[in-house]
Amino acid sequence: MDKLDNFLARAEGLLSRLENILPGAQPQAPDWQSAAAFRWDHRQRTLHPVPNFQRIALTDLLGIDDQKR
Repeated sequence: MDKLDNFLARAEGLLSRLENILPGAQPQAPDWQSAAAFRWDHRQRTLHPVPNFQRIALTDLLGIDDQKR
């Protein structure tokens, strides 16, 4: 049983480390009506609304003529 106990202890340690790395429960989808823009938070793996942002027109973007079509 010594080998089994050793294996189980190592497996428990591995699972503990994996639980610290892996994300927790999946976050809820953002309220798309709450804002016109959102930013990605890579640490929390969620979208956060951007309350104040500068709107720009598509014509203000330069050098992307192929992408505009």
